[in-house]
Amino acid sequence: LWRGMASPRVGHVRVFVTGFGPFAEAEVNPTQTLVESLDTGSSFGASGSGRLEDCYVVPVDCKDATDKVARLRFSAEATTEESKSASHTTVVMLHLGVFSSAREFRVERSAFNEATFRFPDASGRQPQGEPISADEDVGCCLRTTLDVDTVVNTLRAKGHPCAVSDDPGRYLCNWIYWLSLRTA
Repeated sequence: LWRGMASPRVGHVRVFVTGFGPFAEAEVNPTQTLVESLDTGSSFGASGSGRLEDCYVVPVDCKDATDKVARLRFSAEATTEESKSASHTTVVMLHLGVFSSAREFRVERSAFNEATFRFPDASGRQPQGEPISADEDVGCCLRTTLDVDTVVNTLRAKGHPCAVSDDPGRYLCNWIYWLSLRTA
């Protein structure tokens, strides 16, 4: 996610990562396993200017995902405020999800204001063709300002099978991505 909150410039990079808990197609969600293995607070980058601020496992639930985006926004703004005196801060929110039939990593460029769940969420909600944000038209599309093509090409050059995707589905991956792009 990279839209409005910060532009990709030199300075501090602060990363927040989310994964999801189990759901109908993933009794053990690999994104949960991955997120739980990350070392929050660790630095990265040649000069150590990058920092993994926090990692969260989000229950597969509309309300929980909505609440988590609001808390992420608050944390991102607080992080940016804290490091304002030092230099520019770029905030990255990396949302991980599972697409069971994918054979490669998919880097999403777009999110849609539509919830059409094939399976109920953890609270039993199963919207069909409903807007995530009531003040926008169903199907309205938002795109990240991150250069997804460059990200994918860089990952491929390092031997990682991946592709650009413009369709995150209409389940919780799309839900959290839509809300994140909208609030960025």
